[in-house]
Amino acid sequence: MKLLTYALLAWGSLGFVAMAQDGRVMQAYPLYTRDAAALISMVEAVSGTDGRVIYDKPNGRLLVLATADAQVDVADVIRQLNVPPVNVRIEVAVEESKQEQLVAMGVEGGADVVIVEDTVNVDASVRPYAQRRSDRHGRTTRQTLLLQSGGEATLHIGEEVPNADWLVQYGINQGYMMRALELREVGAILRVQARVIGEGPLISLKLTPEITGLADGGKETIQFTRLSTDITVQDGQTVDIGGLTENSEFYSRFLVGMDRNGKRRSLAITVTPRIERPAGAPVPTPTAVSAGE
Repeated sequence: MKLLTYALLAWGSLGFVAMAQDGRVMQAYPLYTRDAAALISMVEAVSGTDGRVIYDKPNGRLLVLATADAQVDVADVIRQLNVPPVNVRIEVAVEESKQEQLVAMGVEGGADVVIVEDTVNVDASVRPYAQRRSDRHGRTTRQTLLLQSGGEATLHIGEEVPNADWLVQYGINQGYMMRALELREVGAILRVQARVIGEGPLISLKLTPEITGLADGGKETIQFTRLSTDITVQDGQTVDIGGLTENSEFYSRFLVGMDRNGKRRSLAITVTPRIERPAGAPVPTPTAVSAGE
């Protein structure tokens, strides 16, 4: 970092001298875009053969040494391309449901007692019974993921996976792991990547399942990259994750969790991505760089 700072100071001093000799001036432009490499390439193209461009990444700016006329073109290019990335807010609804079989057993009946002189007669009937009733419980929890277009977020499926052994064996059979492995405390997540296509309203989503657990050698992760799901949705469109893929057997075991009592619960997960544009960054007005910078 110190070496870079000294290089910038020396380059700034040389630029100040060059400005006095050949009319070139040095300007600093603040950067907002994530694709700095593409912007730098365009700035170099319009800064002229005598232009010099350096990316001052620690300070988030572009230093350009060029003639005054070239600086006009540089400022125009930066004004058009130096825009902040849009955000994608993903609203996640996780509906948890479990079905229980409730069984009640007992006896029912009655009796009549008749006393004739010294004799007691009892007429009784007793009938055993059993009742079976299916009861379904459910609840919905919500999460919100916020990421820049092109970025990645993590959606937690469960801290403990009931089908861990099956999922690990599936990973071994499919070549995700080179050796048999026994994992403990296996949790599951979905890695979610979101990218706004053009100016919208279409959004590209990529969902990749992943499990992580503890082995004797430490933490192990299996990322099922070949089971990634790529979809394109409209801004504000709700999508059911469970209905997206042909790998139904895998997801029927992956989208399962456990409640605090250790009982299995199936998960129905929907995602609703929405484009959120920044209120607006200030126009990247260039500033002169002195010899001391």
